[in-house]
Amino acid sequence: MGESFDDEYDEVVALARRARRGEFVGVLPELSTYVRSARSVPARMAAAVAVTDILVWDDLTIPLAADIAEEVLAAACDDPRWKLVRLWSPLVDVIVGAQVHHGVPARPRLIELAERAAAGRADRVVHDAMVRTLSYEVPEDGAPVRWRTHMPPYVRNKPMSQSFYDDFRAGPQAWTNGQAEQLWGLLINCQEGPEIAAGMLAAGVDPGDAYASWLWLIGQFLEEGDRAKAAWALERYLGCWHEYEVPSSVLPRQLPLYLWTRPLLDAATRSAVLSSPVGRAPAEENVEWRRLERALRTRCSLDAACVTVAVGCSVDEALRAFGADPAAPAVPRLESSDDVGGVSVLELPGAVVLVEDRGFTGSAEGAIRAASARGRAASYFWNAMGDESVMFAENGEILDGGDYLLGSETLEHPALAAIVEDIARSTDDSKLIGLLAVERFTGVRIAEPATPPLVLVHPIAN
Repeated sequence: MGESFDDEYDEVVALARRARRGEFVGVLPELSTYVRSARSVPARMAAAVAVTDILVWDDLTIPLAADIAEEVLAAACDDPRWKLVRLWSPLVDVIVGAQVHHGVPARPRLIELAERAAAGRADRVVHDAMVRTLSYEVPEDGAPVRWRTHMPPYVRNKPMSQSFYDDFRAGPQAWTNGQAEQLWGLLINCQEGPEIAAGMLAAGVDPGDAYASWLWLIGQFLEEGDRAKAAWALERYLGCWHEYEVPSSVLPRQLPLYLWTRPLLDAATRSAVLSSPVGRAPAEENVEWRRLERALRTRCSLDAACVTVAVGCSVDEALRAFGADPAAPAVPRLESSDDVGGVSVLELPGAVVLVEDRGFTGSAEGAIRAASARGRAASYFWNAMGDESVMFAENGEILDGGDYLLGSETLEHPALAAIVEDIARSTDDSKLIGLLAVERFTGVRIAEPATPPLVLVHPIAN
């Protein structure tokens, strides 16, 4: 534990950041300890949110959901300083995740605590929706699913609401909220078998600067009024969780969401359903993606990696920028350890391409600044959970970047926003958009030499 409340919170944030990069097993015990015993309320709450996120991200940890959620809520009730209502969303994530995917019933104590959280909401409609969500029962295989939806959207900070009923048996259909200011609809696809896929689609109206931020739950989705920038993170989840906002510039695109009816499918079948494309051609069909895949597949898994291009610096300078010692021995990629961060180097005319398999040093400001000391540098990080980060720098200065490369709204630099927007016209695959944006900014085309060399991994100092 840290020596002060601020230290506690900073440590929790650092652990949560590691979790987002995929280090589930390593950080879950530490975060759980903070949930139980952190001295500061913000640290305990941040740890609770991070733990519930991990439980949703990682299928293997979901059976722990009910235990940890009950413990988190019990701690919340026992601490008068804790505003229980603020923990409502991660609580429902856990209840729904456990119940739907693993058949773990919500304990009476957990439901009681959640109802207390819901009671703190001033909006009675939202409160009722929360309570109904907790009591929602997934039907047996073959039974019709009737989904009542409450939608209090906020458009330009004007709250509106509407509720309606529909039935999945009716087949594919578009749902809208009936408000002229809104663009968004819901497309329901009834698939063969017990699984039901749902996805976000755009209607045919341009909303200008209007945003919709929806929180997906089984049986309900709720508008929380958050008009933060877009986050397509929902695509990485195995259920209907979390909030996200969709900017108009990157549409049309359909984001797959999934509802499951019992009996639960085995993990392999669920994985096959989740990995199948919904409403768009996979990136693998894109000729540019095939080129990039050929160049990168011997250097990273393509499920989680960070690719950095640095112009005007030598291999040694690039390695030092990443905290690697050019004089230290490198090892063949197949012999490198997952426990030690490493980077492989592809030297091209006038530039160096650094590839980290399941690493993310290139997304750090310090590394990208150093790599751009004598020119331009850009990096793109992604992982299997849908996390991503893009960075652009020139002459040692950060020009723009951050988490989630989702459209020009996420970039403030006009030229960089234009690059991303132009690429997004031809593909909606964020991984391809990120890599092509790195290429266009640096002017470097990533390609494997005609005779691929042995890929050596240089250890990165912690």
